Amino acid sequence: MPRKRNQQLERRGAIYQDQHGRPWETVFDTQAMSTCQAPTAYRWSAPVYPPPAYFQEFNDKPLIFEINYAKWIDDLEVRAREYRSACVELGRKMNLDPDAPQVREILGRPPYPADLAKACRAGNNWALGKTKDWETRFPKWAEAFKEFWAPERPKEMEFADVEFSDVPDEKYGVYEEMHDPEGVGGQRPKTHKMKEKVSTANVA
Repeated sequence: MPRKRNQQLERRGAIYQDQHGRPWETVFDTQAMSTCQAPTAYRWSAPVYPPPAYFQEFNDKPLIFEINYAKWIDDLEVRAREYRSACVELGRKMNLDPDAPQVREILGRPPYPADLAKACRAGNNWALGKTKDWETRFPKWAEAFKEFWAPERPKEMEFADVEFSDVPDEKYGVYEEMHDPEGVGGQRPKTHKMKEKVSTANVA
């Protein structure tokens, strides 16, 4: 008779890192040798979070997530085109401008903007949550997408004992320079390597 699996014994909490050096908390299944729970930001917050479907893990890269920006951005741009087409068609039928409030009221809020995902891919500090006051200081280009930002971080959340790994300078500033040279998103804060308990975390 096959032995019944004990999921409580086979599943362990784990801390992964993405390609930006940010820690994510998840659950690792030792039988399946993969994560089995949607990752959540580990003691940090940001205005932009990728959906779980775009996290990739690799057998040869333990405790590492890579966000599939190409797929995420492509999906967002497809949804944006479909939504725009629907606005144009509905506006034509109602004899209204596609951007009229009545059209949006019927079709609902536009899809999540690809610009926010592109900012993360470009290494934008603000979009990645690497500026601790991102709710109050943000690049001008981001204001147009304010309704899509993640909710404010909980006031009781502690951040003092987790900092992000250092990343080469060339990864920063590209997106800000194109969209808002004066924006604070391009100001790179001083960073230090994450504390050992996070950066070397193993599956418990």
